Amino acid sequence: MKRYLLFKAILTLLFIFPQETLAFSPDDTLVCGGRAYAISAPLTYGLDNRETSILFYNPDDTILIRIYGRVEEMQDRPKVSVPILTESPFFALLNSDEELKDMVRTCIPEKKRKEWFEKHIRIEIAVLIDGKCHCAEVVQAVEAPLPFDFNKEEWLALAQLTDAIQQQVSYDDNGVLQKAGMPYGTSRFIIDFKDGDVGIVMRPPAVGALRDVMK
Repeated sequence: MKRYLLFKAILTLLFIFPQETLAFSPDDTLVCGGRAYAISAPLTYGLDNRETSILFYNPDDTILIRIYGRVEEMQDRPKVSVPILTESPFFALLNSDEELKDMVRTCIPEKKRKEWFEKHIRIEIAVLIDGKCHCAEVVQAVEAPLPFDFNKEEWLALAQLTDAIQQQVSYDDNGVLQKAGMPYGTSRFIIDFKDGDVGIVMRPPAVGALRDVMK
């Protein structure tokens, strides 16, 4: 419980991890398109223990997973000490809701979206924003009531979604990273699968929305 509260206090971010209808073991891996993806063991949280989160990420990435992952499982990996601007309100998402939905629809088949809706699954997606406002790293957290039993096909869909996010999703920070002298920032958005389609549960404001308010 303490770990979860600290996790949320730093920044609310959850992620996904694959499985192949086989039992989970910590740091399972999946290879898709020549890239490896790590799958965490389920992280159970909440006072009633009815929800679980499984993280899905590239094991070569080191920054986001150290912020949002389980640090005790990273002791054998290089230490990372990088100043990061976490979830600045000036990280405006350039993609529209419909663009995000189309991206998810392309990666996750309708049949799976319907199944995930029935299973009450949603995905929280965290991104590491570099100086060009591109997604340098992506961590996905699948949230669902227990039990959690994704198969390989479903994890491959999430691998494709990670790749699509890095290629298609971009931000505008109004020059904040450069002004602050920081190489990276973080942001996130959350999707669900209401009625078998794609829903945007949470996202940063569009460009200009916050700035117009602050004028």
